[in-house]
Amino acid sequence: MLRSAVEGDTAWAEWYWFGTHRDGTQFGMRGVSIVGVQADQIKWARLYMEPVSASSE
Repeated sequence: MLRSAVEGDTAWAEWYWFGTHRDGTQFGMRGVSIVGVQADQIKWARLYMEPVSASSE
């Protein structure tokens, strides 16, 4: 997680995921997640992710 913020019952987080596929090729994903929280539980979530070069940090 690169950054996060909370406003009321909505939380936002910026992500950078990277790793290696089973065939040895690298992958990278960047994006944000937005979640709605109620009574300390996630009630809904949206992920907005897209592939990027694994070395684009």
